Amino acid sequence: MIQSLKLNILIPLQYEKSDFSKTREANLQFSKEQTDQLKESRLYDSTEWFHYCFRNKPLEANFQMINSPLLTDNDYCISRIELDSVVRVLTGLHKNENTKYILKGKNDIEFRFGKLRILFTQSSFAFLHIEVYTSELSEKDTLLFLNTFGQVTNNKPCIEYKKKLSRYEEETIKINFKDIILTIINLQSYVPLYLYRNRITPYFQICMIGSNAPDDKLMFFDSVQSLSKRASMREIDTSIIYIGKEPYISRFAGDKTFCIYGDTDTCGDDSLDFLTDIKNGLTKSATENYTTIYAFLLSLQLIAAKNDIYDVDMEYLINAPTRLSDEDNIREFYDKCIFKNGWNLKEIISDFKTRIQISGLNPVKQFVKRWQGTPKNNSNVYFTKSPFLFISYAHADKDIVYPIIKKLQNKGVRIWYDTRLRPGDEWPEEIGWNIIDCTLFIVMLSDAAVLSIHVREELNMANGRHKNPFGVKVQPLKDIKLSPGIELQLSLNQMIDSALSEYDIVDNIFSLISTKYPELIENTTNS
Repeated sequence: MIQSLKLNILIPLQYEKSDFSKTREANLQFSKEQTDQLKESRLYDSTEWFHYCFRNKPLEANFQMINSPLLTDNDYCISRIELDSVVRVLTGLHKNENTKYILKGKNDIEFRFGKLRILFTQSSFAFLHIEVYTSELSEKDTLLFLNTFGQVTNNKPCIEYKKKLSRYEEETIKINFKDIILTIINLQSYVPLYLYRNRITPYFQICMIGSNAPDDKLMFFDSVQSLSKRASMREIDTSIIYIGKEPYISRFAGDKTFCIYGDTDTCGDDSLDFLTDIKNGLTKSATENYTTIYAFLLSLQLIAAKNDIYDVDMEYLINAPTRLSDEDNIREFYDKCIFKNGWNLKEIISDFKTRIQISGLNPVKQFVKRWQGTPKNNSNVYFTKSPFLFISYAHADKDIVYPIIKKLQNKGVRIWYDTRLRPGDEWPEEIGWNIIDCTLFIVMLSDAAVLSIHVREELNMANGRHKNPFGVKVQPLKDIKLSPGIELQLSLNQMIDSALSEYDIVDNIFSLISTKYPELIENTTNS
């Protein structure tokens, strides 16, 4: 049974870094006349309208965060603004935070919307932060609740609440969570905000207080971190769990979730108040401290994943502080579950630093120039973050593969393949980096490819980096004896069978790229 659940939803946004100072301006006070004028004129790009919509709410300098660079470092401090209560109605919500909402479904679930905030990092990433509260849920309803909020891109959840019209009358208001998000983003243009990659991609910090049978706990955790709507039958990977100093508090992380779970059965009477006090206990700490740090680390992850990484981004990333809290539980949880075992941020940043160290006398400048550069004459080695296709093949098949590659290039497809490595390049390093950096990985399958240790190593690495390798058979299917390992790695992917002509193979690959990966094609193509 879950006694209380607080869901902190983070939606990545982008903005111009030069607008950061605007988010830290002192709050303006408005008379009723001024307020009425603002409502009437609605000059969205004005300072006044921005401050009418949002209030500056500095992060709390509590004992977990007092020395955090997110509060003290001029280059890394985070700014926070909060939607004014009187403006909540513009989003479709009730202005009162205590209003009860109903999540419609097989089992209607009652909940509340808390604060609506935006956290601004100095990396051009900001995060819409929406607080959601509910209580007294079964484990099944808990999973359903979390799963539904995870489907915001599918126009879910649908929400209802009662609005009083008079002493004896009320009406049912129906709203869509996606519309609430879009309205908040578009409320003003003084600090223009844009959805990251033009889509809503929610991340979740979950704080749950309740009790759970010890034998089922790890499987329940697995369902929570994956936002599943049904109980998992598999135990969670313990590498992403951190217990910390208090054995009754568990912390665990997924790709887009992390959760703090307080167990009321094992906490003892002395700690029960800390777990159950929503306003001042663990739930508040999770929101004020963990969520803030989570947003910052998320900004680093998004920088590392950008295709258009610039020198200022690179400097911001590699110089980013790692000691974000003086509190051991917070610091150790993030170090274990996010930096190391979750997003592998520590490894990613280390990789960037290594590249910079070998790039020249002016590390950042030289590296970024190489990273963003165009292919050199007579070379297809892409030292670039521009999206590109990696082709893995056996050199014995070059007479089949090279014409296919040439025709794809003539269609404007950016391609990297290892025959074009220059003398003196470190073969394993260059291939490894290009597998990491590629957008799409294709392996040209043949008997020779199956027997090639290099192809298998490249395929293994591509799978390990979640590149979802795509197979193209350059021999008829019936003639290729796929090894069990290769078959397993490609089992979830549609393959292109090259019993067809060379031109048909090219057309099939190009159709795949233009449909699913259009960013791999140059704006101007050669016919």
